[in-house]
Amino acid sequence: MKAVSIFLAVFFAIALSVLIFAPERLPPGIGVTATAIEVSERPSFFGQGQVVVFRNPTAKTLHNVKIILLDSVGNVVKGDQREIWAPGKYMELGWLEGWHISEGATIRISASGHYPQSWQY
Repeated sequence: MKAVSIFLAVFFAIALSVLIFAPERLPPGIGVTATAIEVSERPSFFGQGQVVVFRNPTAKTLHNVKIILLDSVGNVVKGDQREIWAPGKYMELGWLEGWHISEGATIRISASGHYPQSWQY
């Protein structure tokens, strides 16, 4: 019984240390703050529909960023991942990249050390 208690204490101490001091080591979607990504739209210059623009407005590098497009019933339509996303950088996803964002679609973004955020269209 004592060995189990010691193991659990060490495990939780390590988990708390990673959460506080190295959140970029956590899997995407686990964290205490929202994913710091700005999302905006613009008309597509080529093709059809809208282009969604994602930007990292913070002064920190984001790690393991996952962007998932879900249809109106929650099925995954498309996904993209960036291992490292530098401060101030942006990414555009639209018709040319194979992303068709229809009415009722949802975009979900997660990153290491942050809980996911969603945008409904």
